[in-house]
Amino acid sequence: MLGILFSVSYPAINHYRPAQFATQMVFMTKNAQSEIAKLLINRRDKPILLDAHLLIEENLDNKYLNEDVKIDFRYITKSGKIILYSKQIEVFIELTPYINNKSVTWFCKGHPIKNLPGDCRETS
Repeated sequence: MLGILFSVSYPAINHYRPAQFATQMVFMTKNAQSEIAKLLINRRDKPILLDAHLLIEENLDNKYLNEDVKIDFRYITKSGKIILYSKQIEVFIELTPYINNKSVTWFCKGHPIKNLPGDCRETS
């Protein structure tokens, strides 16, 4: 009986794992987002010169699934956009800052949609 339950539930668990890891990837950018926001608000006309490798960790340590996920590509553009890619979970995420007076709002998008956190899934 337990084997049947596992075989039915395993595909569902496996389906949601990339999105869970992608959510962690976005969460790991919070320090970078904060630094970028400060620079955008205080120095609007100057390029953002931050090293993503210093602000965003390379590995997602997942204690619950006993599996580490590597962020293969992490980059901060001169406009403050954060770009992430993990080959392991096949997800590309782009976080774009928008200045509104003295605050910064972040817009998230990426590919494939099924592997993205809920906040990054575009609605048409």
